[in-house]
Order: sequence, then structure tokens, then C-alpha cells
Amino acid sequence: MRASRGAVAALLSLALAGSTPAACTTASPAPRSARLTMEQAQRDPHGAWINIETERGGVAGELLAVEARALVVQSTVGFQRVPFGAIRGWSLAWYEASNDSVLALNVVGTISTLSHGFWLVFTAPLLWWIPGTAIARRQSSQGHESSSSGSPLELLALAQYARFPAGLPPGFDPTVPPAEGGLDQPCYPNQTCNRGLTCDRAVCRPAAPPAVPPTPAGTPP
Repeated sequence: MRASRGAVAALLSLALAGSTPAACTTASPAPRSARLTMEQAQRDPHGAWINIETERGGVAGELLAVEARALVVQSTVGFQRVPFGAIRGWSLAWYEASNDSVLALNVVGTISTLSHGFWLVFTAPLLWWIPGTAIARRQSSQGHESSSSGSPLELLALAQYARFPAGLPPGFDPTVPPAEGGLDQPCYPNQTCNRGLTCDRAVCRPAAPPAVPPTPAGTPP
């Protein structure tokens, strides 16, 4: 009996370990400094982070635009145009989806199988551990796209994730500091600003700190 209980406890511990964020979260294509939540991505004027595999190496950075025959990237080493013909694969991160609710449900469901006694060695993995882990990993990858080919149709569709979906503006030079989006500069056309700033009457200003609720009358300081 003690041996059976020990086996059950070991299996349950293994199941819970498999429900940790590290085990149930798909690795992001973007570096930590470029990862955004869905809400942040909807407000951020920049393009998605993209990793491109080419015949001569890798290119990584912000996707600026998609042209008829090339991806335009503000990479970690500068402004680059990557021809479609040189692309062997790519991965892109627009936002990072949260799978916290799925993980919590998976843990609670796994613990609930304690009432199954010895049979939890079957019910815990089959009902919660295996499907829960798969669902959590799928949830965490919702804001990611990838391909192992350089199909022109797939690459052209990436324009929706670029900073300039309709193409680079005339005269655009990514090596020159932008005239929009910065502190005391005009807002971007979509009425947004760079991180930490907010659009106030068409000008980018520091974001106001959250309002402090008033202290109820009679409350001692």
C-alpha cells in the first residue's frame, strides 16, 4: 500500500512539474526586450520582430515593410533589404499570448484526480496533463508565425505585421531619428507615440501616472 501511495505521489509530482510555465510555453522568436502583450502590440506603432534564415546567415529585427520582392528590416546591424529568393525560412513575433488561465486549470484538474485513488495514474495524464500541456503551448504561440520556406505568397502576407503595411513612405531613412512619435514631436498618423508617451492633442507627451483614489473622509492619514 505504501509503495502504491509513493508511486501515486511521484506521478502526481511529475504531472504538476509538467504544468509549469517553462514546460507549457512555446519559446518566443523575439528577444525579451521586444516582447509585447496583445494590448501593447495593438498600441505600439512599430512592426513585429522577425528572424529570417537566408543562404548566407540570419537577419533579425523589426519588420519595416514588405516590397514586391524583398522584406525590409531594421536589423540588429542596420537597415537591410532581404530578397525573397535568398530566404530559406522565417519566424515572427507580433505579441506574446498569456496561457496563465490554462495552466491554472491544468493544475487544479490534475489535483482533483487525487479522488480517483490508484486510477489517477491513468486519469491525471489522459484527462489533464497531456491535453492541458498541448493546449497551453498552443495558446502561448498565438502571436507567433513561422515558415520553413520562402514562398512569395507567404512573405507578401507579412505586410500586415510591418510598421508600414503599405510600403516605406517616400524619402524614409531609418538611419535618421524619426520626426514623429518622440517626446514633444507630432503623434504618428494612427494617434500613437513611442513607448512611455501618449498622444495629447496631436503631440507626444509623457504618459500620466495612474490617478490615486481619494482618501475617504474620516480616514486617519
